Formats: sequence, C-alpha cells, structure tokens
Amino acid sequence: MELLTPETVARQLSMSISWVYTHKHKIGFVRLGKSIRFEPDAVKEYAEGCKRGPNVEEGTRWESKSDTARTATNGWSQRSATVGGINDLLRERSKERSKERSKPESMQQPERRH
Repeated sequence: MELLTPETVARQLSMSISWVYTHKHKIGFVRLGKSIRFEPDAVKEYAEGCKRGPNVEEGTRWESKSDTARTATNGWSQRSATVGGINDLLRERSKERSKERSKPESMQQPERRH
C-alpha cells in the first residue's frame, strides 16, 4: 500500500502544507503514530469532488458537482431545497422586483420585509 506524505499531497494539489493539514479531515487520512499519510485514491477523490463544471441549463454559469447532489430542508419547509431550485427562486424574485420598479409609483405595492 502506497501512502502519500502531506508534502506530496500539497505538491499534487498545488496547495500549501498547512492547507493540507487544515483540510486533512475532508480529504481523509491515515494516522501512523504521530505522522499522517494520505491514500492516493482519497486525494484523487477529494480533487474530483472539488471540480466545477458548467451548468447545462445556463451555459455560462458554473456550479459545483458536489453541491448539485446535496439537498437540505430549511425552516418550516417540508420540500427539499436544491441549488438549482434556489437559483430559480432568486431569478423569479428578481423579475418581480424589476416589474415592480417599472410600474408607475401610484400602482406600486409596498415592499415586503421578511
């Protein structure tokens, strides 16, 4: 079994040694006495998880591969929130604000505060 030193991992990821030590729990490591080592596959998997690619729907926007698979529930909502869903909601609100601003002042609704 080949294990990598923090210095080797830092070089492979083009990061500092202190960064490797700080992120060792995210990468995954093996403790041997007082030393830590990294499995090459774990380092590769970590780097793959950090890759970013274009969002197919938008073409010009970039979204993390790891973020698109994650879901969470916030507040009282029973629906799961996704990155794409949140982006859609923000776009809708932005369009609503633009329409509101273009109306004559007498027709504008008072702004809601959350």
